[in-house]
Amino acid sequence: MKINKYLFVFSFLFTFLISGYLLILFRFFPVFFHHALYYCREMVKNISFGSSPLVGDFIFIFLSLLILHTAIKLLISFFKIYRFSRTLSPLVTGNKRTRRLIKDLGLENKVMILPKNAPTAFCFGFLNPRIFITTGIIRLVSLKELAVILRHEKYHLENKDTATLLLADLTQCLFPFFPLVSDLIGNYRLNRELEADRQAIRQKNDQYCLSDVLKKLITYKPAPLPAVAGLNAYETLEARIKALLNLKVPAKKPSLKNLLQTFFTLIIFLVFALSSVSTAETGPENGGHKSFCRPNTECHHSCSGLYILPL
Repeated sequence: MKINKYLFVFSFLFTFLISGYLLILFRFFPVFFHHALYYCREMVKNISFGSSPLVGDFIFIFLSLLILHTAIKLLISFFKIYRFSRTLSPLVTGNKRTRRLIKDLGLENKVMILPKNAPTAFCFGFLNPRIFITTGIIRLVSLKELAVILRHEKYHLENKDTATLLLADLTQCLFPFFPLVSDLIGNYRLNRELEADRQAIRQKNDQYCLSDVLKKLITYKPAPLPAVAGLNAYETLEARIKALLNLKVPAKKPSLKNLLQTFFTLIIFLVFALSSVSTAETGPENGGHKSFCRPNTECHHSCSGLYILPL
């Protein structure tokens, strides 16, 4: 089985960022795990970095909204994937020539044909990925061009690109304030499509076949598909046609703006993740509620201004 090194890269990136999120969650949001919370004015002063307590209030509210926003986006992403998977039926068997081609390429039981007019081909699935092609693309291209398309998708299938794309999309969804992550994912998508194109070309004529296919597909702008490795990923078509025509494909470099925004966001992210904040029981006189404050012995004495956050 082939090992996809990008899967390890995105797994590490996702694990690192989600660990920071969870650390912030457990430090700053014990209200989710306790029936009531006393929010200390000393804590407001602490997270406002010595300025007005209103700044601390704003930061606390901002963090709350950020985590809520992230949770909603995550649910929406999974819902889109689920809804998309429900559209992958019914299936048709295809004509005799198509079935013979699929068998010759060693893709029996791995290619599904959808009765849809939109010309598209993609690889989808996580535990058991499959190649999906539509009757629209079968009508649009010749048999030789279809063979090139299937070899392209076979590369994605064998390299588990759909699992990597799912992880990449989740990372991009969960961390929108790290634009460098989006740049990295964009470069990854283009890199994988270019490599799949190279693997699809077995002889010189195949290069022209694939170029013709991409030129046909560029007139169609499909709706973005969640977590799929697709032949007609619209944002990569122009660069791939240039590569097939032996034209220079300029490397995509991250902008200075994205580098700076990611750097400062990462600094803020680490400050909150590593800050010395904890909660402590206030005692039976308060019903065992929690006090949100600095981890020192004077914390409870300084908590004269309290926000009570009931569930």
